[in-house]
Amino acid sequence: MADLLRPRSAATLLILALALSGCGRRGPLDYPPEVAARPKAVVVQKTTLTPVGGKTPVAEDVKAVEYIPGTPGYRPPEQYPFILDPLLD
Repeated sequence: MADLLRPRSAATLLILALALSGCGRRGPLDYPPEVAARPKAVVVQKTTLTPVGGKTPVAEDVKAVEYIPGTPGYRPPEQYPFILDPLLD
């Protein structure tokens, strides 16, 4: 038990624990069920626009873009690999 109190041993155990805490999962996490069930085009709404000089509004389809965590457009670039990736390959 006296060895665990030394700073070098404690640092080694901390690094080992942090390195092993991320093991076992190579790919991204699964989406929650409510996010996975959504269609690709999340919502299409009708809005009315009044043309310049016009008197009657014109209906136009507008696609509402919603941020969904974990979607491909919001993932970090592949140029930032995880430090232990060589061990997982």
